Amino acid sequence: MELIKMECPYCGGPLEVDRTKKEFFCIHCGKKLMATDMQSTNAFGQPVADEQLVEMLEAVGPLMTENQQLKASVEKKEAEIKEYQAEINSVLMHENETLYQTDKDHYKKVLIALGAAIFLFVLSIIPHMHGLFVVSIPAVIVAGYVLFGNIKIIESTEAIERKQGELDGLRTALAKNEKELNKYNTDVIPAKYRTGSCIKFFKEVLSDQRATTMQQAINLYETEKRERKRDEMQAQQLKQIEALNKENARIRQQLEAQNRAMQAQNRR
Repeated sequence: MELIKMECPYCGGPLEVDRTKKEFFCIHCGKKLMATDMQSTNAFGQPVADEQLVEMLEAVGPLMTENQQLKASVEKKEAEIKEYQAEINSVLMHENETLYQTDKDHYKKVLIALGAAIFLFVLSIIPHMHGLFVVSIPAVIVAGYVLFGNIKIIESTEAIERKQGELDGLRTALAKNEKELNKYNTDVIPAKYRTGSCIKFFKEVLSDQRATTMQQAINLYETEKRERKRDEMQAQQLKQIEALNKENARIRQQLEAQNRAMQAQNRR
């Protein structure tokens, strides 16, 4: 058991707590404390960020950043697979499903049909065989349409298999990352903030002592996010005002030009 000294964030009472516990109670005021409230003190008794918390954030930051990228890639691959599946369904919806073969010898079957159609077409141009012309043209069209449908389905099926393999690889990498993350006490980080950018911010504010607990780091993050949003809204409003002023100036110039033209006409 590894004990650290800290102060209760509610009553300020001195505590010695087990670093490995996720929750505990203040012996002075009885308040329930979480690992996110844990903080150490320096030689002067001033609160400082727990070193283990900072080390944990440094370790999990790259993993969570990679997880973000992997999850985005998984969503993209899933969407691509759906698109290819939609192409297959589109072909099968418009024609009889039995026309299309997706087994290994599909080309053999289709080429036989196409060859027969071409043979009929050749016979139709031989003297005394013109009667076959009426049969050959529809046969060539049907065979070509069947061939096109089969090729489209096979290409989409192969693309789905390829994308599925890539998707499996991404999911394997995600599972590996999650297994690595489970080695750390990431419960102190709420799910909403388990992103690379958030972890980087928490590590910075805890390292430079702008915050001494995870809760303080989160509060500071939310404060700065609100301030950024406010600044962005103000900047957007300024742009809108500038655009409105330009439009008003243009209208004034137009009206002044019209007035000058009318005055000149009246003088005549």
